Amino acid sequence: MPSVFRLLACALAVAAACATLVAASSESSGLKYERFHLVDFNEVKGVPQFLFRGNFPANATHFEYDTMKEFMQKRAREYSLAFPIDDVYIIDVSLNNIVDEDPLETHFWADPANKAKGRLYQWPIGASSLIRPRDVKPVEERNKQALKDIWAIDQIPDRISTVHDFLTRGTGAPDNRPLAVYVHCTAGCDRTGAFIGSYRMEYMGSNTTMPELFHANVLECGRVPNYFGVATTEWYCVRNELTSQQQLGDCLDIAKCKPFGKCEEH
Repeated sequence: MPSVFRLLACALAVAAACATLVAASSESSGLKYERFHLVDFNEVKGVPQFLFRGNFPANATHFEYDTMKEFMQKRAREYSLAFPIDDVYIIDVSLNNIVDEDPLETHFWADPANKAKGRLYQWPIGASSLIRPRDVKPVEERNKQALKDIWAIDQIPDRISTVHDFLTRGTGAPDNRPLAVYVHCTAGCDRTGAFIGSYRMEYMGSNTTMPELFHANVLECGRVPNYFGVATTEWYCVRNELTSQQQLGDCLDIAKCKPFGKCEEH
């Protein structure tokens, strides 16, 4: 991708993050159990590996590490899974951009006293959410973008692969400890929904459709993701159909959206 385009995409991604931040600001005061969900689970040589999603894990005063573990334990129990709350190693995946990063999170994980508790991955999403695939023509150009160019900054294909490796190869935690990956943005809906939706399409999408996957996201979020979350999800849907030959349904119109605004399910 040309460097000028990269710079433009970065600038627009910041603008998209600003818009998302405004939309999510009223939803981000502390962890919300209704937005906290178990997405995937696996065992590697008997050691449990969990994937969770949710909203930003901090309130106005502190990073909610203990609450996060309690929520993980409660959600795991709903699936009759034992959660190793005293020994779990947490990988905190933040999808927030520079405009909505929170020092409470970065300071917590930077503190040497918390090194054994886990670590922070900062994987901001923004550039892939600026334009919906249906607005890119001709089809050949749309497919080219979906396979490579649209991910040059957000890197979602590579990053969901990394998460999947954590769960299936046991490569996330040191000393063979149990692992919990927690993926979040601010509200736990838009960027989080796009990332988790992409993961599900790639690794959990057999015998399902795009409407079913998207509706699952709506139920977990508690509302329909906004334009930005929908756009990124549509791009990954197009990519997944090209790479897997799996037919998920209409990837170009998964929701009715106002430009850069709110969306409604069909």
